[in-house]
Amino acid sequence: MEKKIVYFDRPGKENTEETLRLAVERARELNIKYLVVASSYGDTALKALEMAKDLQVVVVTYHTGFIKEGENTMPPEVEEELRRRGARIVRQSHILSGLERSISRKLGGDKQN
Repeated sequence: MEKKIVYFDRPGKENTEETLRLAVERARELNIKYLVVASSYGDTALKALEMAKDLQVVVVTYHTGFIKEGENTMPPEVEEELRRRGARIVRQSHILSGLERSISRKLGGDKQN
C-alpha cells in the first residue's frame, strides 16, 4: 500500500481549498461519513459544505467570548446558513485553556529565562 503526503510551501488561507479537497477525497476512499473542520468565521465551513455534499460536515469554532465577552467570531447569519445547509456546529471551551492561561499569565508565557 502506498499513500501520498502533501506539504505546502507556506501556511495560509491559500491552502484551504486544496486541503479540503484532499480531505474529502480521502474520506470518500475510506468510506468516512463525517468531515470535521475548524472554522473561525465560517469561510472554511462554507467551502467544506460545497465540496463535501455527500458527507456530514461538523464545524468546530471558538467558544462564545473567545475574543470579546458575549460575542462569537462567527457571524449569526453565517451560522444560520451553515445549519440550514445541514452542518452541525460545535462551540466548546478549550478544556485546559484556563489552566494554561493561568500558568502563562503568572509565569510570563513562553518567555525564555
